[in-house]
Amino acid sequence: MKIIKVFSLSALVGLALVACNNSSDLTNSPAWWAFVGFNHYWSKTLNSNFSTAWAGTTLASFQADETIQRAGSFHANLIWFPYSRVSTGIEYMWGLRENKNGVQGTASRIQFMVKFIFN
Repeated sequence: MKIIKVFSLSALVGLALVACNNSSDLTNSPAWWAFVGFNHYWSKTLNSNFSTAWAGTTLASFQADETIQRAGSFHANLIWFPYSRVSTGIEYMWGLRENKNGVQGTASRIQFMVKFIFN
């Protein structure tokens, strides 16, 4: 296996469509999105991925105060390849959301995995 470093970066600005509750008209709502990811091989059998993604939009006046206006997350993992067809790893995730009314919340999660390749 060749030891390589991979880095990816992308950004997108778009336009979302939101339906009005009281009529069949659609309202344009500016939105944005950004993602950054990095992959690093520590050795031939150990690698990590780090990434973050964020998005937001301008909400219409008719949308509920509890509607998510901005959100983002961060992920970091460590994956071990003890054999050519087996990998196992651990990942930490953290996220944030902010509603239209300014209420914010965060969440964290740790997950484990084992992967077997059968073919």
